Amino acid sequence: MTTTTLPQRRLPNPSRTIAVVMCLVTAAACGLALAMTGSLLPLILLVGAGLGVGLLARPEVGTLTFLALMWVNAPGVAARYHGFPDVLVNTVVLLLFVPVAGYLLSRRSLVVTPALFAILFFLVGNLVSAAMSQDPAAGWGRILSFLSEGLLVYLLVTNAIRTPATMRAATLVLVLAAVFMAGLSVHQELTGAYRDPYLGFSQTTRQEDAAYLQPDADSRPRMMGPVGEQNRYAQILLVVLPLALFGLNLRGKRWRRIAAIGAGVMIVAGVLLTFSRGAAVALALLLVAMVIWKHLRLKHLLAVACAFLVTMLLIAPEFVTRLDTIRTASSLVTGESDDESPDNAILGRTTSNLAALLVFVDHPIFGVGPNLYAARYSQDYGNELGLRHLGTSRRAHNMYLEWAAELGIVGLAAGVGALVVTIVQLRALRRYWRWRQPAYSNMAGAYALALVAYMGTAVFLHLSYERYFFTLLAIANAVIWILSRERAILESHVGGASTNKNAPTAKPSRWLHQSPSDRARTIIG
Repeated sequence: MTTTTLPQRRLPNPSRTIAVVMCLVTAAACGLALAMTGSLLPLILLVGAGLGVGLLARPEVGTLTFLALMWVNAPGVAARYHGFPDVLVNTVVLLLFVPVAGYLLSRRSLVVTPALFAILFFLVGNLVSAAMSQDPAAGWGRILSFLSEGLLVYLLVTNAIRTPATMRAATLVLVLAAVFMAGLSVHQELTGAYRDPYLGFSQTTRQEDAAYLQPDADSRPRMMGPVGEQNRYAQILLVVLPLALFGLNLRGKRWRRIAAIGAGVMIVAGVLLTFSRGAAVALALLLVAMVIWKHLRLKHLLAVACAFLVTMLLIAPEFVTRLDTIRTASSLVTGESDDESPDNAILGRTTSNLAALLVFVDHPIFGVGPNLYAARYSQDYGNELGLRHLGTSRRAHNMYLEWAAELGIVGLAAGVGALVVTIVQLRALRRYWRWRQPAYSNMAGAYALALVAYMGTAVFLHLSYERYFFTLLAIANAVIWILSRERAILESHVGGASTNKNAPTAKPSRWLHQSPSDRARTIIG
């Protein structure tokens, strides 16, 4: 007698169902409160209540919420535009303590990455440099900022992101945050609402209360996003571009690839609307790195360049004229006179950077001390060059030169070492997983490119808003830790047989949702 077994209906996950229902209810309540009162306070309270329920159901919600709020600079916007106290704004980092505490209470060990040692050495360099400087007390503010926005954020993020699912979700959050900011800028450009700050999340140089005002009211406005500075805004958008194109798993349904390309185009459009020449140079460097590291084939580079030019002509045609001013900077190097002299911005940045270089030459080991170059040395050294008179103190517009001037070769080696160590390990993991698991390979390569993009923009910007830098560096090191652990699990089950690059692999979409033991069974067969 044959028995027919009916397929069993898959029961829904209660916690996931509760979370979805609460999100829908919270969204409806937020929209109703905003429409009735016009105030953000009821909206924030309702979001906080929904977030609390989400944290109870899934602690990793705290990690993703922190990344979303931090990347769109919601704390800064809340303080500047909506009168929130700084003490309340700074508590957003407490969201990371929820998942980290959960791991520690379950007796999981702390995550230690090789870049952490370089960051600790960077802290030692700051302390020694401050102690040996002419004014040790002046450097403590910079050191305290590094401890709170740098070291603490790095430790919490690397310990909060521990699973492939959280790694992928964190990448998606960064991409969505960048698309959100760039989308507001594009909408602002299309509607011409340059004086509307969009609740503080889309600031421009045309707004009366902006940090940087254009001298001519009819001049071309530049988008500054939620950070209030156009070059910084371009930086935090550009570093997410590789994550949108390569970090997410694009192997599968066509709509995913279309969505990724659309996100990339939106992010590039946001970068163009900042009119940042440094970001344009960094984007060119990023494309070169994509070709060299075989993320992008050389024959496809022309298509990408054409798409970039079309986007620029449609979104920001004036950018072509602004990029042409880079050509005038060559006269500063060659010494030849040109019909067009460099503008004041190029002269000012060149003066600040050369002054920082001369300070480093005079103080090569430990530098002049953190936070002291701009206050005590920039004007004296800069005005001796005769390029442009500096009437006020100025920080170097170059992260590496400012590190060299203030921290000497010790701090410079530690800071650059943290980046180089991370990129080298990501590149090694990308090669390892390339034939075994393309999704993991793409993730490692994407974060290596993101760090290259940041390093490119850092040639034109000093280290400010350092929480962005250390958050990106922390997620990249979390990726290293996760993929290294996955590699150890794989090799422990197959006994080294996985070294064959032609070995059969599981489907990426299936692999990412399997437990470590299920992955091993899939590979073993």
